Amino acid sequence: MRTGVLSVMLCLGLCLTASATRYHIEPDGTGDFPTIASAISSCVDGDEIELADGIYSGNGNNNILIDGLTVWIFSASGNPSACRIDCEGTPGVTNRAFNITSVWSPKTVILDGIAIENGNAHNAEGGGIYVTGQVAFVMTNVRFRNCHASVGGAFSISSGSSGQADALACHFRGNYADAGAGALNCAGVITTWTDCWFIDNSSGTAAGACLLDFSGETTFSNCVFSRNLAQYYAAAISAIGSGPLVIHGCTFSENACATYATINIGPSVTPTIEHTMVVGSDASAAFNWQAGSVVLNNCNLYDNDGGDYAGPLAGELGSNGNISDDPQFCSPTPHEHENWTLQEDSPCTALNSLWGVQIGAYGRACGTVDPAPVSWGTLKSAFR
Repeated sequence: MRTGVLSVMLCLGLCLTASATRYHIEPDGTGDFPTIASAISSCVDGDEIELADGIYSGNGNNNILIDGLTVWIFSASGNPSACRIDCEGTPGVTNRAFNITSVWSPKTVILDGIAIENGNAHNAEGGGIYVTGQVAFVMTNVRFRNCHASVGGAFSISSGSSGQADALACHFRGNYADAGAGALNCAGVITTWTDCWFIDNSSGTAAGACLLDFSGETTFSNCVFSRNLAQYYAAAISAIGSGPLVIHGCTFSENACATYATINIGPSVTPTIEHTMVVGSDASAAFNWQAGSVVLNNCNLYDNDGGDYAGPLAGELGSNGNISDDPQFCSPTPHEHENWTLQEDSPCTALNSLWGVQIGAYGRACGTVDPAPVSWGTLKSAFR
């Protein structure tokens, strides 16, 4: 999957640069144009906008409309921590980074190496980015942080859209939705999410990280979901509507949902879950599986409060390479260290797993790690 996304990026990059004009923008307004929006208004199909490092904020650097245009917007350094769009969102006001639409024919928008922070969509979708229409959208190495919306706290593709969106090495951290999808909401399009992180996102109701109400295919490959929180349905992913869902080689760790599960699979979804671990879910099961058929291969469901292989999954433990064992992360507190790599004797490494393939987003990176020391007071409290 990673190769596919990179191939798309390479092809689009070649197409864009063949006859492109490149505009350089500075956060203090001293570049070729004073703001990102003013540069967009002067672009024609295939032009490029290079952003110098710094913080972009204020009028012209948020609520930027990209309407029926093929354009590549990227940071000069390639470092999203150094090149940031601060939407300065406040309650009751909609301040996103981008509104992207293509009504008549698909136009390709590429975002590369930037951060989008503090976006807000008041009673609306997509606190950081809102996409609608016929979609051809690629983002790589984009960071979303502290964005808020009613649906799709950081990113949303609206219902009725069509086309394809691809994301590579993007991070969604600390975003929030009132109604659903703390990080992203996708409807009606084919999407791929490769090497992405979904960390500490939350929802006041359903889907702490991702809500998929789709008819196209959605694929998550080598992604990490950790410490996402929702009240209902799913801490990490809630897939409803109809269409194929593929979760391949992902790690779900320490997500929490007051009801149901870490992953919710609707009755009309056709899911394939493989080479994936779901571990340490708080007060919820690994899956709430409403689908008619179960495709679960080479997975590790372990230590989930509401159950591991429960309901339709009851017969899956021990078959098709599926296990329920401590994954033995290199870090005793993987979320705190953001380290989901595995010890050499982990049952999830390619060397040790039943099918000889890696389970989860990361493989072996350390030897055997001694258990963290436990105080006598902690031991006594466990038996009170």
